[in-house]
Amino acid sequence: KSMSRKRVNILWFKRDLRIEDHHPLWLACQQDIPFIPLFIVEPEYWQQPFAHGVIGALFTIVCLEILLIFLIADFKLAICAGV
Repeated sequence: KSMSRKRVNILWFKRDLRIEDHHPLWLACQQDIPFIPLFIVEPEYWQQPFAHGVIGALFTIVCLEILLIFLIADFKLAICAGV
């Protein structure tokens, strides 16, 4: 038996969590191929001076919540922890 494979794209939200002018998100929504929105938590990133510590982490959490609300109708946001 041959297994048919479904195509799926992964949309990696690295640090750009905007939804209003996020070109890759717009493109993903225009295609007929389903996509998995992905955010990877990078603990070592938050230890860098430019990450703005707790304030930066809280801002990211708020942005993720907004993203979840936007995606909730059709998608589940995958959030993974990096090493």
